[in-house]
This record gives sequence, C-alpha cells and structure tokens, in this order.
Amino acid sequence: MRGVYAFHGCDSKCGVTMVAQSAAQQLAAANRDKSVLLISLCGRRNSQYVRKEAASIDEYRDRIGAEVDLKRSELENRKIAENLYYIDGIEKEEEGRFYFPEMTIAFLKKMKEQFDYIIIDTGSEMDNGLTVGGLMGAELNFMVLAQNDACLERYRKLRKLYDALSFSFDVYVINKFRDRDVYSLSYIKKHIINSYKEVFTICDTGRAREAEFERRTFTEMKDRRFSDGIGRLVARIEKSSGIGA
Repeated sequence: MRGVYAFHGCDSKCGVTMVAQSAAQQLAAANRDKSVLLISLCGRRNSQYVRKEAASIDEYRDRIGAEVDLKRSELENRKIAENLYYIDGIEKEEEGRFYFPEMTIAFLKKMKEQFDYIIIDTGSEMDNGLTVGGLMGAELNFMVLAQNDACLERYRKLRKLYDALSFSFDVYVINKFRDRDVYSLSYIKKHIINSYKEVFTICDTGRAREAEFERRTFTEMKDRRFSDGIGRLVARIEKSSGIGA
C-alpha cells in the first residue's frame, strides 16, 4: 500500500520502537506540509518514548471492526509533533485475539486516505492480527536486527516462519551498529541476509537508559550519528513515495 511503511524487529531488544518512532519524527520534520501517522500494530503498548498520554488502538476497535472511518480531525489531540499523529498499541493485551489481518489491512486503507505517510511499529512477535495485517498492508517492510548473537540467531530460526507466511522484508536495518564488532556488516550480509537485499546501519549510541528515563528518542536527544542513520531510512521512504523524484 503506497505510503505505508512497517518496521518489525526480530526480538524485543533490537530497538524497533526507537527506530520506527525516530523515522516518523524525522519524516514529519522534513515534510511539514505532509501529515504523518505513527501507529503501533502489535500486542502491547509501545509508548516508552512518548511523554504525553497516548491513545490506545483499543479505543477504536469497534470502529475498525465495523470498517467505520476514523477521521484525522479526531486525532488532533493525539499529536506528538506539529504534523505527527500517534496511536499506541493494545492496552488490554489479552484482547489481541479480536484483531484480524484483514481487519487491519482495511483499517490501513482507510487511514491512508487521511494521511500522507503511515509508519507502523509492528513489534517483534507474529502472534496477533495487527502485526500480520500491518506487514501485509505495507508498501515496504523493514526488518530491524541488532548486532548481537542472540538477535541474529533468533532471526535465523524465524526465517522459516517468515518464509512460511510469505513475508518478504524489503529493507534490513542493523541497529546498535559498531564498525569493529565480530559480527561485521559483511558477515551479516553473507550469513544472515540475502546479499541482494538493501541494508542500512544505525550506530550504537550507548544512551539507551537515558532515553528510556527521559522518554525521548535519540533523534529528540540530537544524537547526530543516530540521526544520520535514520535520515538515510527517511530518504529511502521518500524515494519510495515519489517525493523529490
């Protein structure tokens, strides 16, 4: 779906929420005449870097199920920046079973009529319809990996599941990247990712605890090396959307 971009992590510690929210923030800042929606389509809340109270998608479940339009004007008080709107993930995690992929795809189609860009944080689990629908409904799917053994090994095992579900990740993001790590970029490309896939790196900042405490992204903390990496992702999204073409 043109204009819809999903970020998925291979485990809960790879930083997918930080990457997705930072990409949405930079995209909105670079395109102030466009409206951007950041939405968590996963089985739990994901607002650890949002300082104001965020609306849970639970608030709109009945309307999503009935395919009733949700207008952008109804989300004016849910902005986290001038042109950046935010809907958080599920509050009642046990009710994740009430969301289905087809329902989610239909919801995204309607929201695309209201917003120029939609950035989706799909978390790191595949056990609910929001996540599956988000990945199925996006134009580009970004797989976020961390440069460590546990994350890379989990992705290696999960590839069978992704293949079985016919999920193809278009772009790979190596988060928390260090140039001299034993898992070099060339190793990851050769042994973990198919060599023809696009791969971006985002530098390790070493400021994760600070960001969590302050409820701010590294972009908001003006970490230049991190922001430069996110900027390359934003440029990829803009290229896909046709801006500047």
